[in-house]
Amino acid sequence: MNNSDITDIEKIYNKKTKENYQEILSDYFNGNYRSAIVVLYPLIISDLLLKLKDLSLIYDDKSASTILKEIESSKNESLKNNKNSKWEKELVERIYKDTELLSIDEYTEIMHIYEHRCLSAHPTLNDDYELISPSKGQILADIQSAYNSVFIKSPLLISNITDKLTDDLAEKKDIFGNDTVQLGSYLRRRYFFHMTDKMLIKTFKSLWKFCFASSGQSCYDENRTVNRRAIEVLLTDHSNLLCDEIKDEKDLFHLVNNIDCIWQLCILLAKFPLIYHCLTDEIKLLIVNNVETDVNLKAFCWFTSSKENNISNLKDYIAKYPGSEIYPNVLEFCNESYIQDGLVEFYIDFCIFYFSLSRNYDSANERYQYAISPNLSFMNKKQFIDLLKVIESNDQIFGRRTHSSSCKEIYKSIQDKYKDEIDFSTFHHFELAEQLQDGSDISI
Repeated sequence: MNNSDITDIEKIYNKKTKENYQEILSDYFNGNYRSAIVVLYPLIISDLLLKLKDLSLIYDDKSASTILKEIESSKNESLKNNKNSKWEKELVERIYKDTELLSIDEYTEIMHIYEHRCLSAHPTLNDDYELISPSKGQILADIQSAYNSVFIKSPLLISNITDKLTDDLAEKKDIFGNDTVQLGSYLRRRYFFHMTDKMLIKTFKSLWKFCFASSGQSCYDENRTVNRRAIEVLLTDHSNLLCDEIKDEKDLFHLVNNIDCIWQLCILLAKFPLIYHCLTDEIKLLIVNNVETDVNLKAFCWFTSSKENNISNLKDYIAKYPGSEIYPNVLEFCNESYIQDGLVEFYIDFCIFYFSLSRNYDSANERYQYAISPNLSFMNKKQFIDLLKVIESNDQIFGRRTHSSSCKEIYKSIQDKYKDEIDFSTFHHFELAEQLQDGSDISI
């Protein structure tokens, strides 16, 4: 143990505790060990009370409010009967028994600090009539215990954090909408940054249960998406810790045979593929069986193998069932993911293939809007030529009312990257072809 372990005051949660803690450090470093221990124990009691007060006032925690009321009553009774320290011991014991703030070891350490305080605060003499004073090593150990067991901990450790978090998520889901970045910032600041690893794991397990293993009640069904996004925030910051937990306790991580639960888990697995290999074989089978019959799940189930293999399988499926339509939000998700992984060229080949199988005007419009248009700036020369060939060969593409505006957008993208390098003369259904051939300037 070294002195640097106890001097990082910024880790201390409460501002008032920080100020008083500096007095304790000053006494310790100046060799005033008896003074340090006399102040240390009351500061522990003060900090615990401040944590309960924060929970009661800021988070409206009923349990914290109840403990405060009962301790206030006990305090008044103790003062009446000249038992000044009785309520202090009751506070520590109550927090140990009724909350998750203190482990048995931490509770025992605080009781030792109480005993050391009593020896230092009262005129306790040894056999030679000398005052008993704690040693330098003993006071350092006591300060270290108080610092780690109480001072640096968030009051959320005292609370039933899971209920509070899920209620908060339900209330805030419309505020944050699809903005996972803002949601993550909020959750980290208000909850996750204040949690120990043990609490993070407990919260992760609870959110998993609500999101993937429970259905049929409005509290689960209506809040499944925002709960899944909260899991994403946890995994972004603590993937190794939480993946290890799934591996060690995989039988606790269930998935119910509910299509919404399956969808939500597949979205999570698409963003964090490592989790898939930690799951039970039963869950994997349930996922695979649903993926086989749902083109939208198939579009982003790359977590079962790889993005390259998944695209190949998806192309085979759509070739067999060309009328299969991929939802716009799924295409947007795929666009973002393939670009992020540096596989956009591979993905664009699929998009052009998918566009080529448009079976009616509506299908062509939607496939162009979500599969082609977002990727024009990433296309290479060969892909542009392939796209022009697709347009030329499918009357459901060149016959639609929005074909002209699509041509203008494609033309601008080609000219931006490959000015005058592509011959349009053979693409008679590309509406700009005649104007290009006579040198007309096209205003986009």
